[in-house]
Amino acid sequence: MSASSDLKRDKRFELLNESFSNIRNFVKDNTINGVLLDLGISSTQLDDPKRGLVFNQMVHLI
Repeated sequence: MSASSDLKRDKRFELLNESFSNIRNFVKDNTINGVLLDLGISSTQLDDPKRGLVFNQMVHLI
């Protein structure tokens, strides 16, 4: 079971898959006690040549 599926069942949380630029539309109509944002790539994505995001090694794109 994934963390997101656990949160989907928990009525205290609302999961949104939105552009960060749309946050004002959500905030003006709701009370927010906290926010968890995924704002980009992580160092593990940059370190793994198989992901195709490595810029400091010569790797083939798949």
